[in-house]
Parts: sequence; structure tokens; C-alpha cells
Amino acid sequence: MGKEFLLDGKLTDKFMATAELLKRYKASNHKIFINNLRIAVLDDTYTAVLELLPNGEFTISYTPAVVVIKKYIEASEFLKQEQKARFFPYEKEDYTEEEHEEDLNRREWDKVMVIQTYIKQRMRHFQTYYFDDKEAYCFNHIDKTKQQRGSNDFRLDLVKLFDLEAGEADE
Repeated sequence: MGKEFLLDGKLTDKFMATAELLKRYKASNHKIFINNLRIAVLDDTYTAVLELLPNGEFTISYTPAVVVIKKYIEASEFLKQEQKARFFPYEKEDYTEEEHEEDLNRREWDKVMVIQTYIKQRMRHFQTYYFDDKEAYCFNHIDKTKQQRGSNDFRLDLVKLFDLEAGEADE
């Protein structure tokens, strides 16, 4: 057990706060997995964010959802860009897992984000976003479709992950 959790043979306040946050994480009915992050939506504002580290350890933090979204946007030149206006929205096209794998391998993408959303332990979304500073695509693993996404589309998709309608969350 880490030094910050045990002091003079007694559990510390940090241990108690971490244990309570883990308990709230586990009790959440709305979880979002983005690459190495495991996010539990706790209420309309806050999340518990578990980050899985390469050494097998993890960190946990109590973070506003808007901060999580903002960090993803700040980490990508594409997501910071203004979206070019389009008369027609991007069309979804049927796409197989094999075509998706070929698309991922056809060139080096700056970022790849695998996103899964669970409501009451039932998977609701499973997408892979891959993008560079010029273009982005979303492959939906559930309905087997691919759709090009603009920077604003992608930002809105991120927000929607954290803001599901109450009716959908209760299903």
C-alpha cells in the first residue's frame, strides 16, 4: 500500500477519499471508456476518471466533465479548428470491420480514439475515431457504418457522450 494511504499504521484521509471515489465510480450507471481512460458520470457536472497507466497502476480523479472534454480538444490540432460549412451533412456508409482495419492501416493517423459508452452495464456506443490535422472519420462498430466528421461534429460527439438524455440513461 502506498505511503500516502498509510501513515503511522493508520489509514489517511487520502485513502478514505480515494475509496469513496472508487465506490462512486463503481455505483455509476453511465460509464465512458476512451482509450486508457475509464470515466464514470457521477452527476450533471462531475465525473470520476480512472486512468490506466502503462505500468499496470492507475490514477483516479474527481473531475468536471467539461474539463475532460476540453483536454481532448486541446490535445488535437484538428479538434481546435473551425469546421468548414457544408450544405449537406456527411453521409454514413456501410463499412465492414475489414474495411475499417484497412482504412486505419492505409496511412498514419495522428490520433485514434476508441470510445465505448455503457448505461447500466449495457453497451450503447462503440466507435473508433481516427483523424489527423485535416480529416476525421468515425467507424461505428455496432451498426457497421463509417462517417467523415468535421471538427465541430467531433466536438459535439464528445459532449453527447457525457450528456445522454435522462430517458435513455434510464432504459
